[in-house]
Amino acid sequence: MTRVSALAVAAFALASLAARTSQANEETSSETAPDSTPPTEIVVTGQPREDRGTVVSVMKGKEIERLGATNVGETLERLPAISSGGGARGERILTLRGFDQRQLAVFVDGVPVSVPYDGQLDLSKMPVDMVERITVVKGSGSLLYGPNGLGGAVNIATREPTVSPSLTLKTEMAPFSAIRASAVGSASVGPIGGVVGMAAENVRYVPLSRSFATLPNQEPGRRDNSDRRDISLASKWTWDINDSHRVMLSASHFGGFFGVPPATRDLTVRYWRWSNWESSSLGLSHTYRGERFETEEVVFASMFSNTLDSYDDARYASQLLPRAFHSIYDDMSLGGFARTKNIIPLGGERHLDVRTWTGLKHDSHESKGSPGQDTTKVSTNIVTTSAQADLDVVPELLRVASGVQVDAELPDTPPSGPKPNAAAAAGPLASVSVMPARDFSVTLSAASRTRFPTLRERFSTVFDANEPNNLLAPEHAWNFSLDAVTRPARAMRIAAGVFDSELRDLITSVVIAPQTNQFQNIGHARFVGAEMELTWSPAKWLEVLAGALIMRARSGDAFDQPVAYRPKSKGLVAVTVMPWSTVSLTGILRHVGEQDFQNPDTAVWGRLGAYQLFDARAEWRFHPMMRVWIRAINLTDANVESRYSFPEPGRTIFVGFSTQVGS
Repeated sequence: MTRVSALAVAAFALASLAARTSQANEETSSETAPDSTPPTEIVVTGQPREDRGTVVSVMKGKEIERLGATNVGETLERLPAISSGGGARGERILTLRGFDQRQLAVFVDGVPVSVPYDGQLDLSKMPVDMVERITVVKGSGSLLYGPNGLGGAVNIATREPTVSPSLTLKTEMAPFSAIRASAVGSASVGPIGGVVGMAAENVRYVPLSRSFATLPNQEPGRRDNSDRRDISLASKWTWDINDSHRVMLSASHFGGFFGVPPATRDLTVRYWRWSNWESSSLGLSHTYRGERFETEEVVFASMFSNTLDSYDDARYASQLLPRAFHSIYDDMSLGGFARTKNIIPLGGERHLDVRTWTGLKHDSHESKGSPGQDTTKVSTNIVTTSAQADLDVVPELLRVASGVQVDAELPDTPPSGPKPNAAAAAGPLASVSVMPARDFSVTLSAASRTRFPTLRERFSTVFDANEPNNLLAPEHAWNFSLDAVTRPARAMRIAAGVFDSELRDLITSVVIAPQTNQFQNIGHARFVGAEMELTWSPAKWLEVLAGALIMRARSGDAFDQPVAYRPKSKGLVAVTVMPWSTVSLTGILRHVGEQDFQNPDTAVWGRLGAYQLFDARAEWRFHPMMRVWIRAINLTDANVESRYSFPEPGRTIFVGFSTQVGS
């Protein structure tokens, strides 16, 4: 920890202690004022069971807000198991326990939202205002979440309608540089309920740390080409036909235009902008909840459209030089799935839970470049079926689970080259949970998963710098984990786990000719590590959240080569103090350890040093329906790089206000 970060933490602790001391003559049994906002809970979990150790991580909605997250990407970055950083296209892409975002399955209300072309989506473009919970499944726990979850899955569930009408308005601004606003309305009339939300953001620039020194492609002060303007719309409509049947329609749209900050040290400067970026999804579902049998059927359509422009220079006005281009992508996912759960009584308290997941997804990609260039169309189909059985062998003492997932890909015939081969793979799962004491459990699990190539990996030429490989095969991984969870004291939960993920047939870019690469199945990798989580509320006025991850990520046949941008450690400590029922103070210290990188110009490996970021948030509810807050990101103004040539923002202070009408 740097000296500045240590001083900041100490100052926060002293301020919190002083605030608590000033409350000494108040009633120690006074309750926190009731929350007047609609129940918005964000859950980060594997399966909704408390015996899965670090596979299950839960954060409630209020905690997310206090941790200073305004979008899904920021929310996920607060988890020790997840790391992220800015990249060459201006996106923040996640890694989960070493797996990159292409190797994760991402959904909104069960609808896939990853762009079919490259298998990922910048989740920092998705605000949390309409989010109720986020489910993150790590490693071996992702059997029943559909295809391509090689290292896990993320499901984002939107808010449920409120019984009585309500309207929540929020606004937040960083003076002279950024402003965001949102509105969420909700109501129910008889069995029909609806919730509608909108969020807009206008960022003029992202500030750099004051200690940032001039680099070849970047001056101190404002990050070049870092502006963004976006708007998000989302809605959910539910019809509770009776106590057992529900129909739900959900729709969302995220869009805007964004600058792409250039790499600060690259020999070739990219003058890129997203002139248009849009993501839309529509889902229709029916659920049945019986005493022993449950079903859910979902049909969906997700559409993605974007335009990436490369300009001649930093004026971003002309496209006359050979390196300039105009690239338009249109992607679509269509499909549906069905889930079931059947509880089979076995006598006494014993029962067998059988769950299934079956689905079909069609992915397509259409692209065209500058006027006069041909349009490229490619597509593929993925079929998945899985089943899992859970049995309490000895109730409250021993539980076992076993299952299998079968994935198959049926690619369509491309416009050129050989037709890709159809492929199929079976991934088994097994786990054993032992609960020797009421407040202690241990779970051992193992599972195999498969990821099929993205359309980009198979067919892209990357502006004639890549040779397509239509015969690219899928990736495979075995995930092993041993987790324990205990509650040694009042309002305390400690979870710890170790994991080992072994990947084969990894899709890796290989140089096959001067200035020409090709994606091939030649990679091997192994991610081994340990994770810990702590939640503790020793008093009504104090909450503590902490987590840590240590990991060794290696690649190559002998696992003797580094893997880029996989931090060797990560940690988070967040302390919230509520000295009065209307005031809360939160300090968050994030640590990111050393990580290897490969210079894009020289291909030489290097290492980025560890760094710490200190965030803080103070909120005052001055009226039951109104509140104000101050939120600071990187309060110590640390100058750090999460990725080579891409510095993190410097100190940014936001002031916010919220009001609510209705319950």
